[in-house]
Formats: sequence, structure tokens, C-alpha cells
Amino acid sequence: MNIGFIAVRLGGLDGVSLETDKWVQVLKRMGHKCFFCTGEIMDKPGYSFVTERSYPELKKAKIIPRMKLKYKENIRIRRLRYSNKEDLLIHLIEDEAKAIKKDLIKWVKKKKIDLLIVENASCNPFHLPLGIAISRLIQGEDIQAILHHHDFSWERIKAGKENRIYENYIKYYFPFDHRKVKHVVINKVAKTELKKRYKLKSVIIPNVFNYKEKLKVKDNFNKNFREDFDLKKNDIIALAPVRVVPRKDLKTAIKIVSELDKKLEKHVVLVITGFTTDVGKPHETNLRRSAEKLNCDVRFIGNRIKARRYKLDGKRYYSLWDVYPYADFIVYPSIWEGWGNAFGEALAFKKLIVVRRYPIYRTDIEPLGFKTISFNKYGKNVINRIIYHLNHPEEIKKMAENNFEIAKRKLNYDLVEKKLKRIIERLDEQII
Repeated sequence: MNIGFIAVRLGGLDGVSLETDKWVQVLKRMGHKCFFCTGEIMDKPGYSFVTERSYPELKKAKIIPRMKLKYKENIRIRRLRYSNKEDLLIHLIEDEAKAIKKDLIKWVKKKKIDLLIVENASCNPFHLPLGIAISRLIQGEDIQAILHHHDFSWERIKAGKENRIYENYIKYYFPFDHRKVKHVVINKVAKTELKKRYKLKSVIIPNVFNYKEKLKVKDNFNKNFREDFDLKKNDIIALAPVRVVPRKDLKTAIKIVSELDKKLEKHVVLVITGFTTDVGKPHETNLRRSAEKLNCDVRFIGNRIKARRYKLDGKRYYSLWDVYPYADFIVYPSIWEGWGNAFGEALAFKKLIVVRRYPIYRTDIEPLGFKTISFNKYGKNVINRIIYHLNHPEEIKKMAENNFEIAKRKLNYDLVEKKLKRIIERLDEQII
């Protein structure tokens, strides 16, 4: 079967790109051919850590500039959603949707696509014309599709009240339904909300990891990691492998590291590997101020963490996989996650995990039986538990090995293959 992936961007370190990578690996081993249509490929020429090894086809992806998040007309539409210029907004949305649909049809026919997999573009209206174009493409061409939903329109944080036209488009298209569409979500909360709000049935396929793969550890390339970021040999590294955005609650990570540094003999450093967007710069500034106030030593190294490792102009650029081996523990105080890729990665690298019990953690992850230092509200008990485990590495090893075995059984690629196989086999049925 020829399977076509559609996404605003691919090949980066964001959750959508990473999960697409994993689905591609699974579908290819099932014997399918995969093709790609996107607004942009992130991190050229590195692609993602999986991409270069597992699907060089991404290098031949169809690039449609109009599908890019920062395409000029999409930016204009997003600004107009708060205005009263409704006629202009309709004109722009319809023109863009029509143009994108035309390009998508050409790609579908050229590649003889049998099945579309839409990655997060039909549930979250960050690119309204694209979502509309996809809906009309599926209806007009009568093509089978799996809509892979990572997060939804109702989860968005709005900067203001959106006008009636914009809200109506969202209500009708995000998500949309069709007799040849199957909905896939990544957690139980999303499944419940989709059923409650739209009366739509869905299949849960959680974020997974290839726990059978032997991961790289310390080697000749990353041996200079500490030196490159002015980290001393005996420093304790608290790793926050997340983007610099408010919902990751890095202020709590700063508080935790600050308290640990006061109580432990060794120096504790918070290392944040996620990138900061232009919009997020003020938030990073606030975090730096908080760290300074609490005397927390923090490193924002997102500008040196890439999809793959390489050297350029005498500087080493590391992959996230180069950083994990040096972490003493993972701090993950997110308020909200669709699933939690960083949690799965920490399991794979067998690390001690300090995690807030965010909603999806409580409903989907915790019941699997993982042993972590979890909390609802940060307090002294969290600090004491971290100190205890850092002083008893044998306890960390025991917990980490147990967690790894659970993950290998319950969150592996075989789970994705089993569920995708069932969906594909029953695509002609209305209900799975």
C-alpha cells in the first residue's frame, strides 16, 4: 500500500515529528511504502535521529510552502481571527485552502496514494487552510485516511476572543469526520473528549519507543559534553529535556534544583535542552531571573541540541541522545502533556524520573506500574526522596530496570503495528 503522510513540518525534534518517525518505521516493516507532503523539513541537513537511518524518502518529500506554519498568508489569517474583518478573513482562508487542496491532489495522484495519514493537522487549527484543504481533499477524492490527533483545538491557549467566522471553521473542520476516516488519539482523555464533544469514536495509540534498540552511550564525540557547557566532573545534572514554554513549568524545576543544591555536597545544575521560539524569549528571560533569584545554576543549551550530532566551525552540536547518558536524573514537572515523549526517553535510558502527575500521566502512564518520584504539588517530600535515591544508586538502578521492562512490554513498536494493522484491515468499516 502507498501511504502518504501530511504534516505542517517533519524531521524535527517535536513530538509530532518523532511519532511520525516511529509510525514510518512500523509501516515499512509491515511492507508499506511511505511518502511525505509537508510545509517544511526541520533541521536540514540533519533531519531527526531516526530519519537518516530509517527513511531516506523524507529527503524526497513534496514541499508545499503554503503549508508552512509561518507562511505569510497563514500568519495574516491568524492575526485576522481577532478582528472584525470577517469578509477578508473568509476570502483569505478559502483562497489558501483551494490552493493547498490543488497541490495535495497533484501529489496524491502522482504518488498513487492509497491511504493518507494526517499528522495533527486536522485537530489543532494552527494552520486553518491546511485542515480545511485536507477535509475537502478526502471528501472530494474519496480517499481513505487516518487522522492522527496529538492535541485538539479546545486545548489551545487563546490570546483573545476569536471572531465568529474563525470559530465556525474550527467547529466544522477541527476535527472533521467522513465515512472513510478513522481517528487515532494518543491518550484516554482525548478519546473521552472526542466522544463527548463530537460523538466520534477513536483508537488510542500511545507514544511509544523502540526499547529493543541499543542506545548510544558515552563515546568519543560526546565525551566533551560537560566541558562544552562548563559542567564540572562531579556536578549533578538534572536534565529537563523539554521546550521552553510555560506549560512545562520549568520554574518548578528551578526550585527543585535550587533546594537540592543547598542540601547536597555536590553542585547541582539544571540543564534544559529544549529550544526557545521567538515568542518564548520573554518566558526564558523570566526563567533566568527566577534562577538567579533562587541561586540556581541553569544551562539553556537548546541552540546546541540538534536532530543529529555534527561539528561546525569548531563547535560540537549534540543530539538529545548524547545528553541523556550524562544526566543523573530527569526532572519533568509539566502541567500538561499529550503523552510525554521525554518520559518514554527517560525510561529507555534507565534514568531516575521526577515527574508531576499531570492529567495524562495519571490516566494513561501511572496505571502501567512505573516507579518514579511523582508529585501533585512540589514540596519538601520531593526533595527528600530525590536526595535518598541519589545517595542510593542501587535503588535507582532497581527502579530503572523495572521501568524499562514494563515499557518494553507495554509501550513498544509491536503495539503500534498491531493497532495500525487492525485499522488498515478494517478501513472499509464505519466503526472499529
